[in-house]
Amino acid sequence: MDSSSLIKNLTLHQRYWTIIVLLTEMDAIRNFKSGQGKVQKLTFMDKEGLKIYAIMFNEIIDKFSNILEIGKTYMISNGQVKDINKNFYNVHEKFEIILNNLSEIHLTVNDTIQSFNKNLSTIEEIMANPNLSSDVILLVLKVYEVRTICRQKDKKKILKRDLQVIGLRSEIITLTLWEALATNEGKQLEDMRNEKPIILVKGVVGKYFNGTSI
Repeated sequence: MDSSSLIKNLTLHQRYWTIIVLLTEMDAIRNFKSGQGKVQKLTFMDKEGLKIYAIMFNEIIDKFSNILEIGKTYMISNGQVKDINKNFYNVHEKFEIILNNLSEIHLTVNDTIQSFNKNLSTIEEIMANPNLSSDVILLVLKVYEVRTICRQKDKKKILKRDLQVIGLRSEIITLTLWEALATNEGKQLEDMRNEKPIILVKGVVGKYFNGTSI
């Protein structure tokens, strides 16, 4: 696997490129409210632990659905490299990929990538890069009850659960779980609260609200 296959070598608006990456996450396919079209987001990681989102629409989802499997390593070629929307968190600080009719995805056998991400972040690093999605190891100190709040932008009622956690450098912060995470994984942690479990949390972002929280 040579260095040209790394995510860091992608450039804005580049159309022809090849990266060798591990598929770490696959979001569920979402249908547009209009009923005209669908979208799916994939998360890939290269051998250096750098991640990037790849977005598929409509027939591209159908084209690649049968070969994509979490934990497998792929050679991906071509597609649109575009700027991220900095109003939303992202796993890459600059770019994301739109897979299109030029794109090719092939399963690799010789160039496999291990699923463990060696680039775990500290709380300090997460707070210094609030728009960047990170992975972190935390010790759970307290698990609070699920609460229902009203989201300001659309007045929708959503579920949240706060955890008091401590990072690797002894920083005590609040970790917020939303919706299904609050009721499912949150309930499991509530049942284990006396054991002070250690958890690996993937895809978190940081913000300041009455102190440090993620």
